[in-house]
Amino acid sequence: RPLGFPAVLDYAGDPERAVELYSVFGGTPAYLMEADPRRDIFTNIRERILREDSFIYRDVEFVLRQELVEPRYYSSILHSIARGNHRVGLIVNDTGLSKSIVNKYLSVLRDLQLVDRLVPVTEGSRSKRGLWFLSDHLFDFWFRFVEPYMEEVERGAADLILEEHIRPGFDEYLGKHFERIVREVLEEMNARGLLPARFTSVGGWWQGEREIDAVALNGRTGEILFAECKWREGVDAAEVLRELRRKAGFVEWRRGRRREYYAVFAKSFRRRVREPGVMTVDLRDLKGILRKGA
Repeated sequence: RPLGFPAVLDYAGDPERAVELYSVFGGTPAYLMEADPRRDIFTNIRERILREDSFIYRDVEFVLRQELVEPRYYSSILHSIARGNHRVGLIVNDTGLSKSIVNKYLSVLRDLQLVDRLVPVTEGSRSKRGLWFLSDHLFDFWFRFVEPYMEEVERGAADLILEEHIRPGFDEYLGKHFERIVREVLEEMNARGLLPARFTSVGGWWQGEREIDAVALNGRTGEILFAECKWREGVDAAEVLRELRRKAGFVEWRRGRRREYYAVFAKSFRRRVREPGVMTVDLRDLKGILRKGA
């Protein structure tokens, strides 16, 4: 069973290193234990993933060959999702496959637990706003940064892949995974009673181009928490909160009949907000919160 973020934080010790390791190596113990938390993330990627003779490189290849009958089509769909195409229409356009083929293969990939279909937390599972994501952090990293460059890996050009393809997009990649980690952390905090109310569902919210990174709600009490995640240093929480409140106004769920809470998560803050119903959480706070509730 994959480990969650709190267990990865225990393994890594440092919260920033934990976010990096979890976002790249995921929670599968066999893969995570390949990474050395004392070394920087790019050294770990070069030594443990971008080598043809590494355990992870051989094992991921083996798993995909075992599980997927037509690897070429499946790989093109997984690669498309990893590049940011989360709607079926976008995957169809990107891969050139028909909509019926894409839907059929997505269904198989979901059965294999390689992809998840997520819907806005305010809607039911039949929502037409469903988006597709790779379930596993390592496979997301693999199809974004490794699979397209396997010839280079096999030529021993790990440094070239790191400098030209991984480093330039790495912060953006971590930012998306930080959102997933925050949703997981909110579930953990909720289970431990560390949030301002008890919530029954945690997820994301989107509508067209509008998006809120994490939302927790309780259908019985009408309480809702909106959270924004910023993977950067020196965040101005007041500025983020203003924009978050504006976006929350578009969420129709119990509008005018709900009690709202807000949270901003960041690597670090330049300015925090201290007012009732608002939480500001940086990486150091996160470490304290998860340790305290353990």
